[in-house]
Amino acid sequence: MLVAGFMLLARITGFLREIVIAQIGGASQQSDVVIVFLTFPDMMISLLLGSGLMAALVPSFRNQPGAAAVALLVRAGLLIGAVFGLLAVFLALFSGETLGIVAPGWPDDLIAASESLFRITLIALPITALSGVTVAFLNSSERFTFGAIGTLIFNSCLIASLLIFAKLSPVVAVVIGVLGGAGLRLLVQLMASRRFLEKPDFAVPYDRTGLLRRFAGSFGFFSILALLPPLARAYASLVEPGALSMFNYAYKLMELPMAIIVTAIVTVLLPRLSGHVRDGQADLAAHNLGIALRVVGILLLGVAISTAFQAEAVVRLVFYGAPFTPEQFRDLGMIVSLGFIGVPFQGLVLLYGTAFVSYERTAALVLASLLMVSVMGGAGLILLNIWGVKGVMAAYVASQVAGAALLTVWLLRFTGRQPFTIALAKPLVSILLPAAACLTLSWIFRATEFWGLPALLLSAGVFFAVHIGTDPNLIKAITNRRTT
Repeated sequence: MLVAGFMLLARITGFLREIVIAQIGGASQQSDVVIVFLTFPDMMISLLLGSGLMAALVPSFRNQPGAAAVALLVRAGLLIGAVFGLLAVFLALFSGETLGIVAPGWPDDLIAASESLFRITLIALPITALSGVTVAFLNSSERFTFGAIGTLIFNSCLIASLLIFAKLSPVVAVVIGVLGGAGLRLLVQLMASRRFLEKPDFAVPYDRTGLLRRFAGSFGFFSILALLPPLARAYASLVEPGALSMFNYAYKLMELPMAIIVTAIVTVLLPRLSGHVRDGQADLAAHNLGIALRVVGILLLGVAISTAFQAEAVVRLVFYGAPFTPEQFRDLGMIVSLGFIGVPFQGLVLLYGTAFVSYERTAALVLASLLMVSVMGGAGLILLNIWGVKGVMAAYVASQVAGAALLTVWLLRFTGRQPFTIALAKPLVSILLPAAACLTLSWIFRATEFWGLPALLLSAGVFFAVHIGTDPNLIKAITNRRTT
C-alpha cells in the first residue's frame, strides 16, 4: 500500500505536469515540441532497457550475497552508463534525423529550430539509465518506494521549471526541468542505496547466462510495450499540429489507474514470484499470480467501464481552463473513452510480462511483442486515415487486446488452470453482475445527461460495492502483503 501511495503521488504530479503543459500550449505545435522533449529520454531508456532491465537485474541482485550484489551493481552501472553516454553523443550528431523519426509530421523548419535544445536534453540519457540500475538494486532489497519517489522528484522539478521559466520559453523550461529532475532523482536513489553498500566482491561468480537470458527474453517484450506510445505519437504527428499532444494527454489519463494498480502490484510481485519459482514452490507461485490477476482485472474493469462513459467530463475537469476549442474537448473525450476500453487488457499484458519473466519463459514474450507491434503498425496506418487521432488510439487498444489474448493462452499451457481458477472465481456474481450493474447505471446517466465526477464515482462505486458484496476477498487480497 505504501508503494501504491507514492505511485499515486507520482502520478498526481504527472497529471499536474500535463495540466501545466496544457495550460501553456493547449494542443498546438508548441505543446507537441514540449512533449517530445519531455518524453524522449525516458522513451529511449524504456526502448533499450525498460522493465527488461528490472526483470533481469532484480532476480540477479536478489540471488547474490551482499558484497557480490554490490559488485554486480558497479558492473551494470559502468556498462550501462557508458553505453547510454555514447548513445547520447550519437543522437546529438544526428539530432535532425532523430526528430524526424520521432515526429515525422513536423515540418523541416520546426525540426531545425528544435535541434540545439534537443541536443542538450540528451544529457539526461545516461543519468536516467543509471537511475534504472539503482532502482533495480533497491527493489531487490524490497525498497520499492524509491522508484515512485524518483518519479515524484522528476515531475516536481519539471513543474517548478515550467512555472518559473515558461515565460522565457516553454521548451527551455522543459530542458531545465528534465536535466534537473533526472539528476536529483539519481542523487536521492544513490543516497537510499548507501545502507546496502559494502566493499564489492568481484571474485564471487554470478549467473551471467541467466541474467542475459532474462534480459534478452524480456527486452523484446518490454521494449515493444515502450515503443507503442511513441509509435502512436509519431502517427498522431501526421494528422495536424496538436494531435500529438491530444494523444499524449489521453495516454497520461490512462496511466493513472495503470500506475496505481498494476505497477504497484508488479513491482512487489516480481521478486517474490521469482523467489517462489526458484525455490520450487510452484503452487504458491500460481496462487499469488492468480490473486494478482484477480485484483488487477477487477480494479481495472470497474475503473474502465465508469470512465469510458464519462470521459469528456473527466477531460473538461482535468484540463479546465486550458486553451482547447470545444471540438478539441469532444475529440479528447472520445480518445480517452476509447483508451479506457483497453486499460484492463493493458494491465493484463504488463502482469503477464512479469509472470513469464519469473517463470523464465521469455520466448513467448518475444512472439507476443512482435504481434503487438504488428497490430499497432498496421492498424495505426489504416485507422489514422479513417479516424485521425481516434483511429491511432483504437489501434493502440487493438494491440493490447491481441497481446493479452495470446499471452493468456500461453500462460495456461505452462501454469495450468490454477491461476485462472483463482482469478475467475465466482464469475457470474463477482465479475459479470458488477459489470452489468455498472454498465446499466452508466447508460442511465448518459440517457438522463447526468455527467461529471459524481456520475463516474457513483457508477464505479456500484461496481465495487456489488463485487465486494458477493466476494469480500478483494480487500483482503489488496491489504495482505504476503500474497501481493
